[in-house]
Amino acid sequence: MTAILFFIILLFISNQNIDMFFDQYKHAKHENVSIKETNQNIEKLFAENFINKQYYINLNADIANLFNHKELNRVIKLSNGHLTEAVPKLDTKDYATNTLKFNEYLDNLNIPFIYIQAPHKLPNDFELPLGYETFANRNADNLISQLDDISVLDLRQLIMAEGLSHYNLFYKTDHHYKIETAFWATSKITDFISPILSVIPNSYLQDINNYHCDTYENIFLGSRGSRTSESFAGSDDFTVIYPKFDTYLTIDIPTKNIHKTGSFSETLMHTQANIALNVPHQTNIYEIYLGWDVDYLKITNHFSVNDKKIFIIRDSFARPLGPFLSLQYGEVHMVDLRKNTPDGLLTHINEVNPDIVILMLCPQTFEDKMFTFLPTNIDKK
Repeated sequence: MTAILFFIILLFISNQNIDMFFDQYKHAKHENVSIKETNQNIEKLFAENFINKQYYINLNADIANLFNHKELNRVIKLSNGHLTEAVPKLDTKDYATNTLKFNEYLDNLNIPFIYIQAPHKLPNDFELPLGYETFANRNADNLISQLDDISVLDLRQLIMAEGLSHYNLFYKTDHHYKIETAFWATSKITDFISPILSVIPNSYLQDINNYHCDTYENIFLGSRGSRTSESFAGSDDFTVIYPKFDTYLTIDIPTKNIHKTGSFSETLMHTQANIALNVPHQTNIYEIYLGWDVDYLKITNHFSVNDKKIFIIRDSFARPLGPFLSLQYGEVHMVDLRKNTPDGLLTHINEVNPDIVILMLCPQTFEDKMFTFLPTNIDKK
C-alpha cells in the first residue's frame, strides 16, 4: 500500500512519469514478473527520475564533504577518493560444497572446470576508514581454500605478482574494474586455460596495440558515484577498447530475441544499453559491452581458427571480458545465475557440450543463488 501511495503522489508531481508507470506494468504482464518486483522496479525508476533529484543529491554530498564524512548513502569514501561498500562476513562452506558437487557433475561429462577469482576493488580487507570493516577478500580466500582438486586462477594474486597499482585497475566511482583491466585479465585467462584446451593463444589478439583505445574524460559516474553524486568523489574517465582488425561474429540472446551478425562493434557493443559517449555523467556506460545482464548468451566467432567452446558462469565482471575472450575461440557461452536457474544452466551445458566450464565471480557477488548449480533432484543424489 505504501509503494502504491508513493507512486500516486509521484504521478501527481510529474506527469512525465505516467508513461513509465504503465510501461512497467505492461512489461510485467508480458514477462510474468511479480507485482512485488514490478513495484520495486517502478519505485527505482521514479527515484532515478524524480524532479530536481540531482540538485538534492549534490547538496547532500556537499554537506558530507564539508564535514569530512566518510559515508554517504551506505557508500564509503577511502582516503584516495575511491568509493566502495562494506561486505559482510560469509560462511563459504556451502558455496564450496556446491561447487565441488558441480565439479563432479562436469567430471562425469568429461568437461574440465576451473574457478577464476575476479579481484575486489580493495586489495585487502583493511583499507576502510577507522570504524568500518569488510570481509570481501577474506570470504574469497576462505572459499578458495575449500575448493580441493579444482583448478583456481586467482587474478588478485597475479595483480600482486606483477606489481600493478591496484586502484588504477578500478574505477573510482564504481565497483567494477576498468575495461583495460578486463583486457589484461582476458590474456591471463587464455594463458591459463590453453594447456587444458590444447590451444596456443594468439599473441596478436593479446596485444593492446592492435586495438583502438578511445578514452572519454570525466564521463563515467559509476554505481557508487550515482548514489552519492559527482560532488562527493568526482567522475571517471572511460576507455572503450575494440579491434583494429577485421572481425565477424554473431551474438544470440534467445530470451531477448537478439540475433546479430557483424563486426565486434556491431554485435558486442551497444546491444542493449543506450549510451551517449558525448554526454557527461553516464551511469550505465559499463554496459557498452553486451548490454544489460541476461540469463544466457552465445557469441560465435566466424573467423576463429579453432572450434573450442568456452562456457562461463559469471557476474557483471565478465561482461567486457566475454567479448575479448570470444576473439580467441569458436564460441563463448555465458550464463548469469542471477537471471537463470540450475535447470537452465544444465540445459545449456548439455546442449553446448563445452570444452571447458569457467566459474568467475567477484567477492561482492557471493550469494546462495550464484553457487546453486544443480537442481535439487540431482544435488541430493
